[in-house]
Amino acid sequence: MERRRKVRLRAVLLVAALDYLVALPVGYVYAERRLGCCHFGGCGRRNPHLAARSAVMLYLADNPRGCPTPEELIDERYLDEAYAGDAEGLEIRCKNGDVDVIGPGPPAATLRARWKQRACRTLGLGAEIWVLPFRGLIWAWQAAAGLFV
Repeated sequence: MERRRKVRLRAVLLVAALDYLVALPVGYVYAERRLGCCHFGGCGRRNPHLAARSAVMLYLADNPRGCPTPEELIDERYLDEAYAGDAEGLEIRCKNGDVDVIGPGPPAATLRARWKQRACRTLGLGAEIWVLPFRGLIWAWQAAAGLFV
């Protein structure tokens, strides 16, 4: 007569806890690296309009004589040379301290780029959910320490 071993609740909870503590963070880090996600503002993106607007504001602070052209911004090193190709179609208008940068907008994101953005947002949310219990423990320890100090 063969006797089967029963799976106990403790064993199941131990495996789930190990999965939670080891596999999930490793999976998030691997997935973020695989997708090339970046959770810092403006990371990996070049926006010629914002860069040109910032460069014009710096230019006007140093040279209040008039509105610069994109070529002047690049020549006088207010705008990086990496934006030289993007700055060709931009028109800069300055009026009473207001700066308008007009030109062709960035191209629409492709379907692949939209899916990548959605996946990165989902990974970021999952990482935040994974960290919540640890933050709860830290907050509980800090509250307990505050009671005894």
